[in-house]
Amino acid sequence: MSASPPRGPWESVAFISPSRITACTHLALPGIIAGNTPNASISTLNPIYSNMLVTCTESGGIFVKDQTYKRNTDNTQWRGLSGGAHLHDASTEGAGGLYTDILLANQLKTYNISNTINPSSNNFTKEGTATITDEPADTTGSRISINTGATTGTYGHLSRGGVKMSFAAISQFQFKGYVAYTTGTGNLTSYIGCGVASVNDTNNNLQYGLQVCDSSGTDRTWELVNGNGTTKVVSPSTENVKQTTPRGYKLIYTPGQNSRFWTNNSLSSTNSSAMVASGSNTGIRNISMGVKTNTTSARTLYCYGVSLIGTVNDTLWV
Repeated sequence: MSASPPRGPWESVAFISPSRITACTHLALPGIIAGNTPNASISTLNPIYSNMLVTCTESGGIFVKDQTYKRNTDNTQWRGLSGGAHLHDASTEGAGGLYTDILLANQLKTYNISNTINPSSNNFTKEGTATITDEPADTTGSRISINTGATTGTYGHLSRGGVKMSFAAISQFQFKGYVAYTTGTGNLTSYIGCGVASVNDTNNNLQYGLQVCDSSGTDRTWELVNGNGTTKVVSPSTENVKQTTPRGYKLIYTPGQNSRFWTNNSLSSTNSSAMVASGSNTGIRNISMGVKTNTTSARTLYCYGVSLIGTVNDTLWV
């Protein structure tokens, strides 16, 4: 290895030398080839200058095709710049560092309820007198059933909370499931989302989610709801509440801008009202879902999976 030539801007009177041109050129070479021919591969570069760049054209040795490498300032090692696929399974540049380090650095910052794929009702706090059943062997997939039965006013609600979540940072709520009934039309209340109230209640807390409230016997579409702590505003969607098979619902809350609702990856509604760009919720019902019958026939909410990713904002989560 040789001392690096000057690497600053070229001056009109600069001396053009092979070493300076090499050091300043973005090279493209195979990682390693048979033999030791100088400069035929990255492994046989000679001389090597600090901060030079090279892209690998053929995997070999420690070098991977189409990855770009930079020589460190001390001219002692190559450092990968391209990222690419890596496993975070070692404390090395190529692996991207340990996954454990990522978790440790973000444990107190990230709100991540992601372990409720194929959920059990025991994952949640239960409210109401509806029949809540785990159905692990249903032909459509393992699921939770919240069945109101045929008594008017009966409801069931599931939720998870505890640590306060920031509404100053983007968050995403994911749900797979559907509402079903075979007798009559409409006449139900259902809430699904982040921070939404129990289905037997209502509030204006910081929240975003889906709701339907009908007592007139009308089949309706979901409404996308935002709450800012003072008021709550809904926006219509194109998604029918009543379904016969599972649906994929995704809601993204972008602070100060809007909440958006996708059905099976198609945008169904956008709500830009009652938005906030600061603060945190109460930590109550961060994940929230339930159903209530407003008639003398059963209404059922099925949940196959639910997830919430956001940012923690809680002075006692330190």
